[in-house]
Amino acid sequence: FKMALWLAFFNQATCSTSIINFAPKILERAGIDDRDNAVLFASAISVTKAAGVTLSMFLVDRAGRRFLLVGGSYVAALAMSLLAVAYAANQAFLALLAMCAFMLAFSASWAGVFWVLMSELFS
Repeated sequence: FKMALWLAFFNQATCSTSIINFAPKILERAGIDDRDNAVLFASAISVTKAAGVTLSMFLVDRAGRRFLLVGGSYVAALAMSLLAVAYAANQAFLALLAMCAFMLAFSASWAGVFWVLMSELFS
């Protein structure tokens, strides 16, 4: 039970929903002038999320759950660090790349593997 609670906590602590919800605003403040372009580029993050979940479906049994969770966490942390640098340097393209990398790492690991682990822990 404790493991399930910690997994749920860390799954929500990634704040992946915030990246999707605030992507246009983050991109605008990182240097994209046009709101329509910011929304268009933000949709690339959602497409990246779908690609990551699809990738997770194929990797969860081959690569292993622990490898995906730990590896995805490292890549997501690096992507968030890159996003902080890009935001501070007013580099919109780098910020978009960092958000896509974060979403791909999160979706290929925590987004899919979390639910597999929950069902296995309580079955």
